Amino acid sequence: RTLMLAGNHLEGNIPDLLGSSMSLSYVNLANNSLTDGIPHSLASSSSLSTLILSRNNVAGGIPAALFANSSTLTTVDLQMNSLTGSIPPFDKVTALNYLCVTENLLSGSIPPSIGNISSLRSILLGQNKLTGLIPESLGQISKLLQLDLSFNSLSGHVPVPLYKLPSLKYFSLGSNGLVGQLPSDIGYTLPNLQVLIMQSNNLEGLIPASLENASNLQVLDLSNNSLHGRIPSLGSLAKLRQVLLGRNQLEAYDWQFLSTLTNCTQLTKLALEGNMMNGSLPVSIANLSPSLEYLLLGSNQISGSIPVEISNLVNLTMLSMENNLLSGSIPDTIGKMRDLYLS
Repeated sequence: RTLMLAGNHLEGNIPDLLGSSMSLSYVNLANNSLTDGIPHSLASSSSLSTLILSRNNVAGGIPAALFANSSTLTTVDLQMNSLTGSIPPFDKVTALNYLCVTENLLSGSIPPSIGNISSLRSILLGQNKLTGLIPESLGQISKLLQLDLSFNSLSGHVPVPLYKLPSLKYFSLGSNGLVGQLPSDIGYTLPNLQVLIMQSNNLEGLIPASLENASNLQVLDLSNNSLHGRIPSLGSLAKLRQVLLGRNQLEAYDWQFLSTLTNCTQLTKLALEGNMMNGSLPVSIANLSPSLEYLLLGSNQISGSIPVEISNLVNLTMLSMENNLLSGSIPDTIGKMRDLYLS
């Protein structure tokens, strides 16, 4: 019933008859050097519940039989292989909970039939060559926890139903060709969100102020888009660790958002480079989290002097302020920050 051979130096093909056993339920061959394709017998096994072939050199396509008429299959992990072709349609798959095909060479569109699998909790399709629109049917999976479609070539708007999955914790659509705006009520409709990654798309409009209601948010990455306007207050997000908003068209105005971030005591990275921030840095910058390691403010329009109090950020390893309008002298106190790499 169980075949566990993960973490060895196995190579060659997966045996064609491996799936012929009528009782085989669990197969884990991860972290080896296996090649060629997934045997049809294994993909069509009526007893298989878990298939883990991650971190091998498995090539060829995903057999259509793997996602056809299976009432037992709960886990499919094929990440970090050399799989090609399209993701086959899902036909009468009723128990699948975890699907991961990250870091392969898969192409074509995401089959809309994936939205019919109400049992899914994790859909991880990142780092492939997928194209086309994101299926609106994904919004039907009401208990979805993780969705990663990043580093593909997806286009069009993000379907509105995806922003209304209250169970969603990990939401990553970065590095695609997506357009449109973030909905103004995103902080209310995704109350359990922990990670929101939308970097390197063509998003525009404002950063929604409602994000301050996503109290579990830890990572916010909206960098390299066309967002503009004021950065909203995020000070109510006590669990926030990373705020990455670089390479947009954001403005600072009175730097009020920076003062509110002093409440985020777990913040380790704040990246605002390549925007339209102007005016002088407030002294409150020294009250940012003592855990802060990266502070990126380069390529803005920041003027005035560098606050002497910035040396209070004792764990800072990267301070980037190049290509601004700064004047005056470099504070002597910066020399006391021994882990600092100054740019």
